[in-house]
Amino acid sequence: MSGSRSLGVLQRLGAAFEKHVLKRELMGVDDFGNKYFRKDEKDFDGILRERRFVRTPDRSYDPNSVPPEWIQWLNKRRSEAPAAEEVAKGQAHRATVQQRARMLDAEDAKRRFQAESMGNAREAADKQPNMGRFLDQLSNKGAASDGSDRTEGSSSRRGEG
Repeated sequence: MSGSRSLGVLQRLGAAFEKHVLKRELMGVDDFGNKYFRKDEKDFDGILRERRFVRTPDRSYDPNSVPPEWIQWLNKRRSEAPAAEEVAKGQAHRATVQQRARMLDAEDAKRRFQAESMGNAREAADKQPNMGRFLDQLSNKGAASDGSDRTEGSSSRRGEG
């Protein structure tokens, strides 16, 4: 019992050290082990500003390991640090969206396979995006639908106005 009690005392001492000596306050910890802090610092004009930052367990920042709720807090898009329940709810929602996207991709692949296997390969190919045509349109090479190389300024109605 004494060991767990002393651990609690050490954690409180560590938090007090961070707050008073390092002048930073621990705002939360996520499932990846990232710790989120806030700190009041003076900028070059002497104005006191809040600084928010994250410390990762391995000291190398990977944006993919920071939940969007914490990114919002770090970028000051929200004033309060997110609760653990809110982060968990967001992660569950993102997992549901990813699962639905995988299901739609599988259905689309199945539809394309069926169209190709039924001899409708040309129809299936027409439904696919044509990247070359898209890039030509971006560079104004294929702006005309008839395949001619007309530019934006040229027209068959040049003299009209």
